[in-house]
Amino acid sequence: MTSSLEAGRQYPDGRLVPPVAPMDAARLAAEAAQVTATTRLLAVAVLLALATALVWWLVGFPLGKALLDGASPWTRGFSYEFPDLVRLLALAVTVVLTGAVAGSASPQTRWLAIAAVALGAAVLFAERGVGDTVAVVLLVLGAAAMTETEGAAQAVAAAAIAVLVAFAATGDLALGTSQKVFAVLLRALFFYAPLLLGPAYLDRFVVARTGRGK
Repeated sequence: MTSSLEAGRQYPDGRLVPPVAPMDAARLAAEAAQVTATTRLLAVAVLLALATALVWWLVGFPLGKALLDGASPWTRGFSYEFPDLVRLLALAVTVVLTGAVAGSASPQTRWLAIAAVALGAAVLFAERGVGDTVAVVLLVLGAAAMTETEGAAQAVAAAAIAVLVAFAATGDLALGTSQKVFAVLLRALFFYAPLLLGPAYLDRFVVARTGRGK
């Protein structure tokens, strides 16, 4: 776009460059803030996916494999193949997006906005079965709940919600009762709890590194 400083100059064909008023500073600042918020959301989501992947596949998954004697449903359900990594990234984006929406929406539109995110996530994961669909809806509600608490209360709420989400997500696994209890607890502790608790800490990390606020 041409600035007022370019007025009076000529194009190569001899035509004068028309003067253009400077862009509104407030609009520029608002656009920059929007880009910053979007960039931060994506950065936090990627970091959340990486952190959860490390916790799960370095601790949770091998621990479950050992406790469940290498049960094939466990290995097939929670392996670290490429589709599982993509799914984790999608869950991380969903959690971070839910927190951003819940934190910025007005009281009148808060639940409508959360419901819209939950519906979109349910459609995205519908092909994986009823259990995963219910689990991702519960995860969205849990991510919204994380914006309402902090400290010890947040950790307790995250643990309880993580168990509910894990229960729904592991319902289709062909495991015995005791094995399924282990599966739910391990999945809750080493997968869903980090997903729920991670955004607040990682957002502060990103802000500290970039020096930019919301």
